[in-house]
Amino acid sequence: MFDPNDFDEAAWAPWEWDLKRLIASIVVAGLATSRDESATTDAARSAVRAYASAMSASIALSPTARYFSHLDAETGIGRMDAASRKVLQTAIRDARKRTGERAARKLTTAGPGGRLVFVENPPTMMHGEPEIERRVHEFIGRYAASAQADVHQLIGAYTVADVARRVVGVGGVGTRCALVLLQDGDGNALVMQSKEAGASVLEQYGGIEQPRGLGDHVAAHGQGGRVVALQRMLQRHVGSLARLPPLRGHRSARAAVPRHEGRDRCGDARGRPVLDLRAGMRGHSRTRTRPVGAGRGDHRLRRQRTRAR
Repeated sequence: MFDPNDFDEAAWAPWEWDLKRLIASIVVAGLATSRDESATTDAARSAVRAYASAMSASIALSPTARYFSHLDAETGIGRMDAASRKVLQTAIRDARKRTGERAARKLTTAGPGGRLVFVENPPTMMHGEPEIERRVHEFIGRYAASAQADVHQLIGAYTVADVARRVVGVGGVGTRCALVLLQDGDGNALVMQSKEAGASVLEQYGGIEQPRGLGDHVAAHGQGGRVVALQRMLQRHVGSLARLPPLRGHRSARAAVPRHEGRDRCGDARGRPVLDLRAGMRGHSRTRTRPVGAGRGDHRLRRQRTRAR
């Protein structure tokens, strides 16, 4: 199943780029899991055909229907063979275990008086200087003030218990990132992340001019506003704690969602990478050029097959 899971670089760009990255991901997944070359090739070709078909079906819907479209992970299980169904059901069970509460238990420990603190793991996670902690406290306060009334009430039930600096992924090397541990009077914990956001590489290095509306949004809310706004466009279900940045600068606060570990379950029982395009299609099908994407997807199918191979 392929779907965006990192929105730091989200921006407007040619739809072909996403399609090429999708096909490359299938090939890499096949190589990484020692799939038969014919199975990987078949999956890549099927993905191109599925892309064209999904786009054609999507543009027939109304804008409202496209907006509310979403992916149900359990859809289609009944059409799978027994072995493939078992693989997907196991993956769904594992995903449901990866909750914010589990992240809090894994990353924290109880200190004096029952106050929770982050467990240091140098050099990837360490407590920072007092000035950094002071600024993070300020960010959280402004975040809560900018949130919707229901989220503001929720955050009001917690107080900041601890702050730690966190080293993020390869794309975030050199950017500032902090984890914020919130705790209520009963010991319940909520882990949030404050992360620096810069301009998307699609604009910086891809040279893609962004729509005026997005530029105005960034001018008003910073690059963090771009990340959150485009996440909401690309994914149907976004955590209600994902917010625009509390400052007209670089940072944004959001609820921490642990990433999956050990992504080796990428194939069905017959060795073919499992693919569902509906989630990834949501962003493409809502653009003004969606008919062009659908038409060219059909017209250029033979050439795209060759490239995929």
